[in-house]
Amino acid sequence: MSAYEIETNVPITTTYKSKYPFEDMEVGNSFYVAGEDMKTIRKLRGAASWASKRYPDTKYAVRKVDGGVRVWRVA
Repeated sequence: MSAYEIETNVPITTTYKSKYPFEDMEVGNSFYVAGEDMKTIRKLRGAASWASKRYPDTKYAVRKVDGGVRVWRVA
């Protein structure tokens, strides 16, 4: 006997909100995040990759700029 109760017809939650404004961006828009460390760059690249999968037909470019990182919507 299991200590866990098996349940049916429980809907999967689908609410997830990124702290970055990917869903509000149009082609040509960009946003800036301060911080040049590799952790910031990796976080933004991962978030941009997630956003391009979450919002079909979108693509993002992430580049290091003076003092931080900028993300552009390119498609």
